[in-house]
Amino acid sequence: MGIIKDNKQYNPNTVNLVFSLIVSLIFTLIVVLSTSHITTKLIDQSRKEFDEYCEDMSSGYAQSVTLKIESYFSVLDTYIKTGYANNHSDKEIQQYINKIKHINHPDFMNVSFVNTEGIGFRQNMTLSDVTDREYFHKIVDEKFDYFVSSPIRSHMNDEPVIILASAVKKEDGSLRGFYSASIKLTTLNKAVESFLFDKDEWIFILGEHGKFICHPDPDMILKTYSPEIHDSNLLSSREITKIGKGHYKTISTRGTPVTIFLQKVPPTNWTLGLSVPDTFFYAFKQKENRYRFLIVILGIATMLILTFLEFYVISLLHRHQHIETIYDSLTTLWTRKHFEIEAAKLLKHNPNNKFMFLECDIRQFRYTYQNYGEDASDAMIFYFSRRLNKLAMKYNAIIGRGFADHFYILLKIPSVRKAMAIFKHELTELNLKTKDYEIPFMSKYGISFLMPENSDRADTIQQLIGQASFAKTTIQENLLTQYAIYNSKLLNRIREEKFIESHMEDALKNGEFYVMYQPKISLADEKIVGAEALVRWQSPKLGKLMPDTFIPLFERNGFITKLDFYVYEQVFKFLENQIHNNQPIVPISVNMSRNHSKPEKFMHDFLEIFKRYSIPSNLIQVEIIERSVMDDKTLKEITEKLHKEGFTVAMDDFGSGESSLNMLTKIPIDVLKFDRSFLTASTKENGEMDKQSAEFIQILIEMSKVLNKSTIFEGVETAVQRDFLRSINCDEAQGYFYSKPLTAEDFVEFIKVHR
Repeated sequence: MGIIKDNKQYNPNTVNLVFSLIVSLIFTLIVVLSTSHITTKLIDQSRKEFDEYCEDMSSGYAQSVTLKIESYFSVLDTYIKTGYANNHSDKEIQQYINKIKHINHPDFMNVSFVNTEGIGFRQNMTLSDVTDREYFHKIVDEKFDYFVSSPIRSHMNDEPVIILASAVKKEDGSLRGFYSASIKLTTLNKAVESFLFDKDEWIFILGEHGKFICHPDPDMILKTYSPEIHDSNLLSSREITKIGKGHYKTISTRGTPVTIFLQKVPPTNWTLGLSVPDTFFYAFKQKENRYRFLIVILGIATMLILTFLEFYVISLLHRHQHIETIYDSLTTLWTRKHFEIEAAKLLKHNPNNKFMFLECDIRQFRYTYQNYGEDASDAMIFYFSRRLNKLAMKYNAIIGRGFADHFYILLKIPSVRKAMAIFKHELTELNLKTKDYEIPFMSKYGISFLMPENSDRADTIQQLIGQASFAKTTIQENLLTQYAIYNSKLLNRIREEKFIESHMEDALKNGEFYVMYQPKISLADEKIVGAEALVRWQSPKLGKLMPDTFIPLFERNGFITKLDFYVYEQVFKFLENQIHNNQPIVPISVNMSRNHSKPEKFMHDFLEIFKRYSIPSNLIQVEIIERSVMDDKTLKEITEKLHKEGFTVAMDDFGSGESSLNMLTKIPIDVLKFDRSFLTASTKENGEMDKQSAEFIQILIEMSKVLNKSTIFEGVETAVQRDFLRSINCDEAQGYFYSKPLTAEDFVEFIKVHR
C-alpha cells in the first residue's frame, strides 16, 4: 500500500508576515545591540570628561596649597632680609624676633632661630634642642636652602605640626643658621578647607611616609590608612604617596568606595588627593539603564514596522551613530574630543596666525541644578550654547562643549588688543540676554592667547585649555569680575594679592593707611577753595603702596567699604582739630567707592561716624563715581539723602563711564568733576591744546552751566591747560600744576599761603 503525502498550500501573506517578523526581529536585535554600544560609548565619554574635570580641580587645589606654602616662606624671608642674624648673637636674635612677632603670618604657632648646633631660640623666649629633627639635618647637613617637614609632634606642646625652615647665609656663603616656623595641622586644615569651591568636596594631604597632614576627620591626622578589605587593587596611604599622580579606585577612611585624583604639592614632598564617592558615578549608570530601557521599547515598536522600512531605519541608525560620536547630544555642538581634534588641525595649518582661546561656564550652575532640576538645567545649557554658537559663527570661530556647563571657543585674531575690545563688547551684549532669561544667570571666562612665535604646537590646544582653566579659577565667585587672562605674570600677581589680602585687616587696625590732601584751586582768583582726600598705605613689609596697587583688589573683595569709612573718620578728625586750634580750613571731598549699593546702610554708617565730630556738614563733599555699579535710581536716592543732611555731592571721573549729561537731569549733583583723560587726550606733544578737542570740552562746560553744575577738571599739569580752562569759564582745577597730594601738615601750610 502506497503512502500519499498532502501538498499543503501556504498563504503568501502569511509567509510574508512571518518573513517580515523574522527580518524585523533580526533588525531590532541589531538596533538594540548597536544603540546599546553607542550609549555605552557616550557614557564612557562623559565619565572620561568628568575625570578630566576632577583632575583639573585637584591640580587647582594643589596649586592653592603651593601658594599658601609660598606665602609662609615669604614671611620667613622677611626675617632673613633684615640681615639681623648676621650681625647679632643668638640671644639677641631671639629678642628681636620676639619684638617683631607682629609680622608673623596668622597661621604661625611659633617662630624660632636655630643655630648650626641645633639650639632653637623660640620667639616665646624658650629654648629647644632640634638636632633630632629631620629639617635640621636637611638645612645643616644636606645644605638645603629651605625645607618643609613631614607632620611631627611639637617639642613645645606635643601638638601635630609641620615645620618650615629657611636657611640664613653669611656674606661668605657659609651657614649662620635658619629660621623656622611651626604651623598646627589644625590651622593648615582650616586653610585648606577655605580653598574648597564646594563644601561637599573632600580633599586630603599626605606626607611622604603616608601620614595624613590634612583630612576632614581630625582623628586621622598623623595616622596612616589601609583598607580593611584585602585587595591588591585598593591603595593604602603609603602606596598613594609612592604613586603621587593620577586617579585610582580605593576604599575611603569612611569605608566607602571612592575614586581619588592625586597631585604632588611642590615645593613639598606631599601628595594631595581629591576624593569622589563612587555613588556620584551611579548617576551615569542610571542614565545608561534608562537608555537601555528605552531601547527595548524602541525594539518592540520596530518589530511592527513593515519590511520595506527596514533598510531605511538601518541607514538612519548609522547616521545617528556618526552624529553622536562627533556632536554633543544636548547642544549639537562638537564634543570636547572632536573639538580638540579640529582645534589641533586649525593650529597646525595656521602657524603664522594669532589665536584666542576661551573656556567659559555658568556661575553657580550647581545651584541651578539643585534648585530647578535636570530639565531646567539642560534648557539653560542649551540656551547658553545657542548664544555662544551664534557668536562663534559671527567671528568664524570653532566651538565645543565639555563636561556639564563648560564650553570651549578658539578663533583667529588680528591682535590681542582688538580681540579684547570685541570680547568686552560682545560680553556686555550677552549679559543683557542672559539677564533676561527665565532663570537669570551670569557666565565667567578664562582666556589664553597663542602667538606665532610658539613654533611647537604639538600639544598646544591642551596647553591653552589648561591655561584658560587656571585663569578662570582665579575669578572664583567675585561678581565684579567675569573673566581672567592667563599670562606669565599671573601667578606672581596672585601671590602679591593674596599677601596683601592676608595683611589688610591688620594694616587697618595698625593705622598703616593714611590720608593725603590735593588742593582744589579757583580759576577765577587762584585761591584754594577745597581739597580731595586721597588714601595711601605705608606698609612695614611692602613699603609705600600707591592706590592702584590695592584699591582694585579691595573693590573686588569688598574691603574697600571698610577703608572708605576709615578715610572718612580721618578727615573728620583733621577738620575738627583745625577748628579747635583756630587753624584755616577749606571743604574736603571724600570718595564713595562703587561698592556702596544700599543707600540706607551707607547713610546710617556715614552719619554715625560724622556725628561723633563737631564739624559743619558744608565742609564735606562726597564724590560719587560715574561708572559705579549703582543704577540711576540708587545714585539719585543717595544724592538726595546727602543733600538732606547738608552735604554737597560731586560726580567724580565724569566722562570716563557710560552715562551722559542727560543722566544729570535726573540726579541732582552739585559738581561735575571731569576725568583727567580729557586733558591728556586733548594736549599735543608740544603742550598746545588740540583745537577740535578744546571745542568739545568748551561745549561740555557750557552744557554744565546750563544745568547749573559747578565744574572742576582733574589732571591740570601745565599753564597752557590752566589758561584754556580759565578761558572757557571752568570753575576749579586740581592737579600737579598747583600741587601734588600733601600730608596734613604740608596741606595746612599750603592753605595759609593760598587763602
